Amino acid sequence: MNEFLKDIPMGTIQQQSVLKGRQVSNAGKEKDLLHKLFSQAAANYSDQLAIHYEDDEGQEYVVSYGELNELSNKLARALRKLEKPENSSKSFVAVCMKPSHRLPTVLVAILKAGMAYLPLDAEFPMARMKHVLQEARPFTVVIEEGANPSIYEGTNTITYEQLLKQSEVEEKKDLEYDEDPETTAIVLYTSGSTGTPKGVLLPHATVLNRLQWQWQELPYAEDEERCIFKTSLTFVDSVCEIWGPLLQGRTLVVIPKHITRDPERIF
Repeated sequence: MNEFLKDIPMGTIQQQSVLKGRQVSNAGKEKDLLHKLFSQAAANYSDQLAIHYEDDEGQEYVVSYGELNELSNKLARALRKLEKPENSSKSFVAVCMKPSHRLPTVLVAILKAGMAYLPLDAEFPMARMKHVLQEARPFTVVIEEGANPSIYEGTNTITYEQLLKQSEVEEKKDLEYDEDPETTAIVLYTSGSTGTPKGVLLPHATVLNRLQWQWQELPYAEDEERCIFKTSLTFVDSVCEIWGPLLQGRTLVVIPKHITRDPERIF
């Protein structure tokens, strides 16, 4: 079978009609983008906590919506100025960082820069890492300080600290957004358990359709102020764990890896 996945019909016409009927109406939201909605949330909840993180040593980090909005604006401008190799995608930024207060900050910045984020895991087998980087061709990988850049197969890398330093001279005001909602926001790869890992492009409109359903069918309670981000960034569940709360003015509590491996400690 030599067909591309995108060319295989998704059920019969009747089946597709049923599925479309179950979609949440996005009327009036045709111009929405994840980062545009975040900026609106930041304006509405400027002083409220956007991110809470406690590291392995018990040190707490908190970031307000106003602070997150301004910092991500500066980081976005720094990202736009990074050199882009000719053979790379100018719109994909790979991210290989541990869960912390910095991770959501980088993700917001990438989208504000008009780019899409591609999650990576330093624990990926080398064959998988090589395949993903060669196929997606991100122009850079945002990594942790002290990480080994050689595992990224020659792709340009920049540490969060370096990006933060470069952003110091940038403006903190909101950027102008003119992207199409069908522009890719996130690139996720399948596990490859049945063959070669396959990339899936998630447009802003697709993610927002899922979030609109979530907010409509499973709305946050008035006293539900804190939501946890515990899923690996490389898994699709992380999308709603991150963007669901951040676009609704809730506090995103980032759970460290050593805690997610011992679920009883979460509660």
